[in-house]
Amino acid sequence: MVAPRGDAPCFVGRCGVPVDLGDCGRGRRARILASPTAEAAAARARRAEGGSTSRHGSRADEHHEHQSSSAFFVDAVFILNAVTQTEANEGIVAVSLARAAKLKRLVYMSVQNLNGAPHLPHLPHFGSKIGVEAAVKASKIPYTILQPNNFFHNDVWFKDVLLGYGVYPQPLGSKGLHRVDARDIADAAVNALTATGFENKTYVLAGPTVVNGNSTAEVWSSKLGKKITYGGDDLDAWAKAVSAMMPGWMVYDMRMMYAEFQENGLLATASELADCEKVVGHPLRTYDAFAEELAKSWK
Repeated sequence: MVAPRGDAPCFVGRCGVPVDLGDCGRGRRARILASPTAEAAAARARRAEGGSTSRHGSRADEHHEHQSSSAFFVDAVFILNAVTQTEANEGIVAVSLARAAKLKRLVYMSVQNLNGAPHLPHLPHFGSKIGVEAAVKASKIPYTILQPNNFFHNDVWFKDVLLGYGVYPQPLGSKGLHRVDARDIADAAVNALTATGFENKTYVLAGPTVVNGNSTAEVWSSKLGKKITYGGDDLDAWAKAVSAMMPGWMVYDMRMMYAEFQENGLLATASELADCEKVVGHPLRTYDAFAEELAKSWK
């Protein structure tokens, strides 16, 4: 992530690659610090689109290598932390580096309703963002905090279960969520990095319609042309099914999150949706359109 001023570095992930490409499309050369897996994804995207350069590593690596180096100086940064047991530390280190570099803009991706819902901070990968948000606000850098809902693109991982077993497995419950397209998150991040009017504000990022477990299965039934059944709300069964694919601490974390979704949902207000569309810069993508696009790519 070492770059001269005039570049905009991006931390990569499901949202970071679109941010990278969006920034390059606006004539800004992005530099990326990513894990080896995310760096490989970014490299594939760059081969298709052209533009940025990257290196793999961690924010801690970058801290040790460039703590006092002017080579770290850049214009702006998009901070996106992976869900890890050290997420809070990694996020605060990234903010401290940005502050030391006297950046002109900082965009941090948090999670929806972190401060507005007292029942959310006990969720590990939600609560870990509280200190990072506080560090962002205290950094004296013009900032934008983006608080997204559950991603549409999580469903990319469910291809085999949907096609092979006819089941939608994510235990979302019946209360409903305003799930969001990761590309809308990326568009919001690029706008917040490169345009004015979004400084020192927090935006909920959400989709335009409410979806739940059953309605999601109905959408997939329509798009795949076969009966898709919602896997249900049994979190013990879900935890058992995913225990071979996730470490125990992550199963615990995600189980708590889904329990929260089932009890309270994760909804946006009308005013939050209006503000979301402003920072995204276009009408919000719908889950129906996302599912149709993804289903076609699977054929």
